[in-house]
Amino acid sequence: MISTGEILPIGSDWGLVDAKGGFAVDAFYQLRTTDNVDIFGRSRGPPQASGLGDQIKTVITLETGDEKYYWLNNILVVGVTTVGDGFITIDAWQVTLP
Repeated sequence: MISTGEILPIGSDWGLVDAKGGFAVDAFYQLRTTDNVDIFGRSRGPPQASGLGDQIKTVITLETGDEKYYWLNNILVVGVTTVGDGFITIDAWQVTLP
């Protein structure tokens, strides 16, 4: 389990506004865990109507070569990205079958 980490100041993100005003995100970032392991992340989301506030729903894929966190390469994660004043917070949940 990853409880906390820092998103490093490298990566990229794109936002696309469709013809109906929906906003879709595609972001790439590097997470460093508190135990100093680097994990590559990608967040993608479907177009979302404007006026929903500063939260963006996404599907997150994670990649790492570190043995301790290798299981992250094979899971489904959904997330909510909250935009703050000069920062973002990503809350993420692993989706499992019943």
